[in-house]
Amino acid sequence: MKTNIFSAIVFVLHFIFIFQLHSQNVPYVPLYTTSTFSKAINVSLPVGAMAGSASTSNDNAMYAVPLIVPQGTNGITPNISLAYSSGGMNGPLGQGWSVSGLSMIMRVGSNLYFDGEVSLVNYDSKDRFAIDGSHLILKSGSYGSSGATYGRETEDFSVITSQGSLFGGPAYFTVESKDGTCGSST
Repeated sequence: MKTNIFSAIVFVLHFIFIFQLHSQNVPYVPLYTTSTFSKAINVSLPVGAMAGSASTSNDNAMYAVPLIVPQGTNGITPNISLAYSSGGMNGPLGQGWSVSGLSMIMRVGSNLYFDGEVSLVNYDSKDRFAIDGSHLILKSGSYGSSGATYGRETEDFSVITSQGSLFGGPAYFTVESKDGTCGSST
């Protein structure tokens, strides 16, 4: 009786093994062959192009792609573009990418070049600030305190003033550009 059970188990295992071997033997049919796929480029089809401009500044590679936007109220059209700088910081669009035409002041960690020490953003008095990826350099007052004035890392003669106090730093900033236009980060 035991030999019959053993023979049956061996037969079943042998059958399963043979079936598995045959089920693995499936011929491969390529989806594309040289007769079904043409590698030639059809130059008569329309192609798109993006306007963009490349430049260098302070040993950084720069690239800007203008965004086409509709005209606003009273004929004012915003000048907005996606901008890349090889020396740029990590921002909302990724490393080195930013939206040009919309200014943003954000907290950044201190670094050896500007601050003599390295630290991460901790929402305390050691945090530093940057506008559009350009470090804010203290001109007067105490860094991060209300009423302190700053300039950009690359001088554009705008005056940036911190206002109020919130989370170990300013509540908001006001910016007055060289041509007299004003804005705030509230």
